Amino acid sequence: MRFHKWLVLAVALMLLVTLFAGCAETEQEPAGDPDLGEETTEPTGDSDAEELPTAALEQKLQGEGEGKGGSIRVEVTMVGDEITAIDVLEHEEDEDVGGPALEQIPKDIIAAQSTEVDVVTGATLTSNGIMEAVADAIGQ
Repeated sequence: MRFHKWLVLAVALMLLVTLFAGCAETEQEPAGDPDLGEETTEPTGDSDAEELPTAALEQKLQGEGEGKGGSIRVEVTMVGDEITAIDVLEHEEDEDVGGPALEQIPKDIIAAQSTEVDVVTGATLTSNGIMEAVADAIGQ
């Protein structure tokens, strides 16, 4: 009987060690093994093609929307299909009420790459005006 208890205890201990070893964090190696001469980066495409500078692909588009205080005019900078910057050029919004939207909505649009973002509470008309102006600029 005494041997049976020790055997059960030893098996339980081995199971616990196996459990903790299986749950331990491991580092994942990048694809390919540098020691074997395999590349770990993706191919860049046709090596004969010339790459255009980013400035050549950059577009600056202007659009207009209607906020609470009147017209909101923006300049949207795009590289390809990506919105990279939004500058509010002109507005007649109250800084206390519309100011947070004028600051936050462009950041949200860039992050979402969409004009369909949440409005800033208390500045719904200003938020909608900025989204409308950006949509106008990019032709949505």
